Amino acid sequence: MKENSKRGFIVHELFYEKNWTLPFIITMLTENRYFSAREIAKAWGVRTSVVKRGLWWLIKYNLVEKRINETTKYKLKNAIRSFLKELLSQLWIQGNKVVIRKDNIYLLIIVRKRKVLVRIITADIVNKVKEICMAYKGDLNIPAHVSGLSPKLISTAIKILRVKGEIKN
Repeated sequence: MKENSKRGFIVHELFYEKNWTLPFIITMLTENRYFSAREIAKAWGVRTSVVKRGLWWLIKYNLVEKRINETTKYKLKNAIRSFLKELLSQLWIQGNKVVIRKDNIYLLIIVRKRKVLVRIITADIVNKVKEICMAYKGDLNIPAHVSGLSPKLISTAIKILRVKGEIKN
């Protein structure tokens, strides 16, 4: 019971509170080794200070261990690796964009130089936008009045579909 509540807490924190740290977790899931903040920052093209702040949160939630030598390095705890791999099983990456699906929710994470942007949208909205794109023969200039959705939601859904490879640029 205690393990399940801890995992529920981790899911809530990672998907709804500190979801901007997920690209850093994805980097650390690629190899079971210690990474410097600079290595993670270089992989995503973001400032090291942004990565260090994210790692601080991951240490606080007891997901990452820290090793201090000449340079400080970080590694996902072995006990949580398989759970995180399962949690991030529906994952698509294209350049600086990451799309993660969990149940009926999509997270679109865009890593920029100074910040990490996150948009959360339901799968129903993404499917609706996809259907409209197909009906309009791939025309991505869908008027908001046709779909009944805001332009921001349409834009987010189109970015998700592009990252997943379901529509072309």
